[in-house]
Amino acid sequence: MTSNVIGAALATLAMTVAAFGADDKPREAAGTNQKQELIESNKLLGATIHDASNEAIADVNTIIVDKSGKTLFVIAGIGGVAGVGESEIVIPFEAMKIQLPAKDHELRLSVAMTTDQMNRAAKLKAQERAELRDQDWLTKNAEFFRVSQPKAVSEKDELVCIRSITDASVLGVDSESVGVLDAVIFDVAAKKTPYAVIGHGGVVGVGKTFVVVPYKSLTVSRNAENTSQYVVSTDLTREQLERAPQVTPPDYPELNLPSVRERIEGTTTVRK
Repeated sequence: MTSNVIGAALATLAMTVAAFGADDKPREAAGTNQKQELIESNKLLGATIHDASNEAIADVNTIIVDKSGKTLFVIAGIGGVAGVGESEIVIPFEAMKIQLPAKDHELRLSVAMTTDQMNRAAKLKAQERAELRDQDWLTKNAEFFRVSQPKAVSEKDELVCIRSITDASVLGVDSESVGVLDAVIFDVAAKKTPYAVIGHGGVVGVGKTFVVVPYKSLTVSRNAENTSQYVVSTDLTREQLERAPQVTPPDYPELNLPSVRERIEGTTTVRK
């Protein structure tokens, strides 16, 4: 009888220790064994892209995701001097190799092509990057970068330009501002945007609090009066935002904690 009690206690202790140890694993997706590779949009925007010989060839102008947050393309500026006279090319996200910052290296973006090859990539010419809705154009571009053919996004589905929504005001359930979208968090491995960081409170940026919420809790749509602009809204109430996990800019190290990510995933919206 005593040995059974002791055995049960030891088993419980072992499970407790194992669970505690799991919380120390960096950026592992809650409830799964899939490791997340998270990076802030603020670090990707403007980052240098290298060719196969490690030569700087382009810069990230913006990143395009679909309505659900799936990462589709990197719009890169190539050629020109200091941004003047440059052209834009569309690099499918799966053609990018992204080495995340760590103790022994910095953020590094690259494409397995030479500079001459990259310079021959198709250039964006249509207004508002209309090529991103042209299936034939996308197919040829995918063949050029040697990746699978992407599916064109229809007019009813929204393409989202990440640079255009960063620093945008976030509207709450009463259509009043509840904060500012500070950054979008990318999961490089899963090719999606699981989280968003909203800053609220403070005076002229001083004393502002930053919280992280599920990206799916946001709705991004075109401004009816100016289609080149976006409107970002959320069904989260002010009370829910105040209870959301707080993070520290610019690196948001709290996202390394599975316990924090579990709290984020537990954040629900009013109507969604």
